[in-house]
Amino acid sequence: NGSSGVNLDYGLLSSDQQDALDVAADGTVDGLGERRIDWLSGVEDTALRSRSESGDLRLVGDIINGTPQFVTNRSAGFQLLRSDFSPGLYPGYVASKASRPELLLVPSNGGMLHGFDAEDGRELFAYVPGELLEPIPGETHSPVSELTSSTYEHRYAVDGTPTVSDVLIGGAWK
Repeated sequence: NGSSGVNLDYGLLSSDQQDALDVAADGTVDGLGERRIDWLSGVEDTALRSRSESGDLRLVGDIINGTPQFVTNRSAGFQLLRSDFSPGLYPGYVASKASRPELLLVPSNGGMLHGFDAEDGRELFAYVPGELLEPIPGETHSPVSELTSSTYEHRYAVDGTPTVSDVLIGGAWK
């Protein structure tokens, strides 16, 4: 929502996001915004681009330039840093994140950064950047409207490699 993540639910989006999602890629107001959000969540909809036209249901967009990244809950060795980097606080931070599942982060041109449990492959979350829900500059529709169009032509969306690291911010490890 501009300052924090929200569940991908049409009713929780801003009015600007809803308005942009209710417009087709050709600029026609079609009121299909809620159905576009459902499509992003994996729901097949005959009014939108088929997710299974080639056979199997395809829930993850194509991965072209982004490299999947492994996110561990283990130590990255920062306890060995100089004292001005608060290495003494690092072991406590590592202990606090030990119960987190290890992840495989996968960027996709389906407009999402997917987080899969590294142990069993279950998708734990998918993050859609707010910019993909906002109107394209100079247009009234969102990039998601293009993604769900039956005349879709490939566009790069979430195509970069994520960076993963423990960081020291304001004297606290995160």
